[in-house]
Amino acid sequence: MMISQNDLDNFHLFATNEIARAGREVSLEELVSQWRAQVDVGTVESVRRGMADAEAGRTQTLSDVDARIRTELGFPARRQ
Repeated sequence: MMISQNDLDNFHLFATNEIARAGREVSLEELVSQWRAQVDVGTVESVRRGMADAEAGRTQTLSDVDARIRTELGFPARRQ
């Protein structure tokens, strides 16, 4: 499993909070297992929100998003 600096920072914060909350020593394996479960739940919730948005019509086309980002960044419009 590849890990970014952001992932490592998030895990460190999670582990620090879990150890403080538990009031006892916690194994690294236990912390990793709990963290992965939390990340998995967050991913599933994100997918459900995205699907609900799509079903409710809260979507944008790629070309609309591309045009908006290009405008915000001062890039020229994409040629058709």
